[in-house]
Amino acid sequence: SRLIVRSGRTVTPTMAGNRVLRRAHVVLREIRDLQSEASEGTLPAGPLRLGTYPSALLGFVPELLRAWVARYPHIEVFIEPGASAMLYGKALSGDLDAALIVHPLFELPKTCEWVLLREEPLVLVTPAAMNVEDPLKTLSVEPFIRYDRDTVAGKLIEGYLQRQNIQPHVRFELNGIHAIVRLVAEGLGVALLPDSPPWGVDSAVKRWPLPPPA
Repeated sequence: SRLIVRSGRTVTPTMAGNRVLRRAHVVLREIRDLQSEASEGTLPAGPLRLGTYPSALLGFVPELLRAWVARYPHIEVFIEPGASAMLYGKALSGDLDAALIVHPLFELPKTCEWVLLREEPLVLVTPAAMNVEDPLKTLSVEPFIRYDRDTVAGKLIEGYLQRQNIQPHVRFELNGIHAIVRLVAEGLGVALLPDSPPWGVDSAVKRWPLPPPA
C-alpha cells in the first residue's frame, strides 16, 4: 500500500499513510513512556510534558518551576504554551502529562485529576489616572477592550457583563492579558481581566474590585 503521494515538490500522505502516522505517534509515545518508567528514582525519568496558558507562564509558573527544580533537579520539563482548550485536549490524549489551564465550563471526565492552584477574581482595569466611583458605570460608558470570547476567561467575562446587564462599547477584542493591559495603559479603553500577577503591579494601570460574584 502506498503511504505517500508526490505532487511536484510536495509530498502528502495517503489515507493509509495518515493511519500509519497516527499509529506511529502512539507507538513512539509508548516507547518514550516505557523508557521513562524504567528509571530507578521515585518518579519517571522524564521529561515531564507540561502545558500552560501563556499568561500563567509569565506569572506564577516560574515560581512553581523553581520549586520543581529544587526537588527534582534531574528531571527535565518540556513546556508547551497554548490556549486552555488545546492543552486540555492534549492532556486527555496523553500528549501532555499535565496542563495548567483555566477550568473548563463543564465537568471534567473521571479519567482526569484536577488540582486547584489559584482562584482569580475578575477586576476592572483602567489607566492609572482614571478615577472610578462606580465600576459598573465605568464599564457602561468607557471604550471597552474585550478579552477574546473564544477563550474560557473571555466567556466568564462575557457572562459577568450579561448578569450586570451591561453592553460595553467595544473598541478592540483580542486574546492575551498582557497585550490588553498595555492597550489600557495607553488610554485606549478599560477592560475586565482576571486579577493575575505579574501584570497587576503595572504602575500604568489601576485595578478596581467588582460587585460580586466576580
